[in-house]
Amino acid sequence: MISYQLSSEMGHVFRWSDGVRATIPLVDARGLPPNPEAVEYRAWLAAGGVPLPAELRPAAEIAAGLRLALAAEYRKHIQVIAAGYPLSERESWPVQTEEARALEADPAAATPWIDAAALARGLDRLVLAKRIREKDDKYRQVHGLLTGTRQRIEDQIDAAADDALALSQIDVAAGWPAAPV
Repeated sequence: MISYQLSSEMGHVFRWSDGVRATIPLVDARGLPPNPEAVEYRAWLAAGGVPLPAELRPAAEIAAGLRLALAAEYRKHIQVIAAGYPLSERESWPVQTEEARALEADPAAATPWIDAAALARGLDRLVLAKRIREKDDKYRQVHGLLTGTRQRIEDQIDAAADDALALSQIDVAAGWPAAPV
């Protein structure tokens, strides 16, 4: 889709096509006939086209920037709930929760990870399993809240579609829940 954007400098506009910007001179200072791109722009205007204001970028460019900023904002918030846990420990969370749930269902279940960690910590394996389940439940709730917030903002970006003005008013840093305690 082609869109046009006014320039803050007189005498030309920008044509956007597939995220690529081209400068279109509207007048030829040498008195030559208008270039084909300027004629095309004027026909687009005559057909009811409305150019973007000079300060706005095309919707596709704004949306792409919003998505990148949203991904960074989400990572920042998710990192808060993962802080304090080394990556190698976080990688074991699915094993920990699987074993904790197995112990919840059957106190005689084989749980090599929990058994080793409980022995090293001097804890009963059922006590450690309960702690793991409680932390996992809290983590899932906060993770769901943060992921839902990210998805809500993505929905706003999707709903604005090709409306550059609406897209420019989306703040990906706003509306996030407070950091968990």
